Amino acid sequence: MKLINLGIVSVVATLAGLTITANPVKAAVIDFESGFSDRQSVGTITGSDGNQAIFSIGRNVNNRRDAEIAEKGRPTTAFLPQDGAGTSYSNRIGDYMLTDGLLSNGPFNGFNYYIQFSKAVTSLSFDFLDLGDSLLPRGRNSTLTAYSDSNFTNVIGQITRRGSSNFFVSRLDTFALDNLGSALSFSISNRDPGTAIDNINYETVPEPLTIFGTIIAAGFGVAMKRKRQAA
Repeated sequence: MKLINLGIVSVVATLAGLTITANPVKAAVIDFESGFSDRQSVGTITGSDGNQAIFSIGRNVNNRRDAEIAEKGRPTTAFLPQDGAGTSYSNRIGDYMLTDGLLSNGPFNGFNYYIQFSKAVTSLSFDFLDLGDSLLPRGRNSTLTAYSDSNFTNVIGQITRRGSSNFFVSRLDTFALDNLGSALSFSISNRDPGTAIDNINYETVPEPLTIFGTIIAAGFGVAMKRKRQAA
């Protein structure tokens, strides 16, 4: 195997041919801190790398609507008024977060979250803030599931966390799935009312470059090298 590093691409020669990919990208972020207001509906958001994410909430994948923004504080309007303890995490979650829309959903049922990306991602992580454990039943599980399709059918990764089991004690946890290969959608099952997600980090799968474009880049690099040697 011979590796040719051209700076912007890596060309790997194998018996099967050439595998050409762009350099790995840095993690992109969606944190809801800019351009949002309390109780605002949220649909499509463009991440810091240009990848678009569609956010929704609902009891199942066929019964969804736009997600909602919650502002921190007491009362936190998207949560029950007494559930303000989560503001102790303000340094990490900032002023705004994406919520399950508790007030419009009913007191004992939390909506599931759904995320669909326009371009496949290879990893996803986010902060999960549980503010609803002042309600019964307590300590319900929440599960993050990754799918390779946009219809939420082909599971390629999953992780489960258990909520706080104490009255009026909020909990901040982190969900993370790595090495997914290519995921287009995610669901966060959430039967625990009064939750929020924030600080979403993801890595978009690098797009393959064309062999024609790579050959041009290689030829340009060789030409520049010969020109410097001749000089």
